[in-house]
Amino acid sequence: MPVSSLERFWERLRGLMDPMVRGWVLLDRCASVHTWGMREPCDLAWLDERGQVTRVDRDVPPRSVRWDPGAAAVLERRSHRGLWPEVGERWFFERAAA
Repeated sequence: MPVSSLERFWERLRGLMDPMVRGWVLLDRCASVHTWGMREPCDLAWLDERGQVTRVDRDVPPRSVRWDPGAAAVLERRSHRGLWPEVGERWFFERAAA
């Protein structure tokens, strides 16, 4: 499944609400997610600085807010029962220049 990294403010704000976004979304330098405006649930995987999954939230309903103060990034997708990271797994990604 493709993973899109959203960097710009408006891209990040819209996230999965953007009809052009397909697959999974990586929000680097992110410790909170809102689902305002979403029409369907989403799945979230919270990553620490080393890319290790520290928490997984499945089927997060619309009009919700989730946060993890220790998170360095979050991986999100529209909710379904397919392949999804589990706590303890490691994900590797390159950070864009700040």
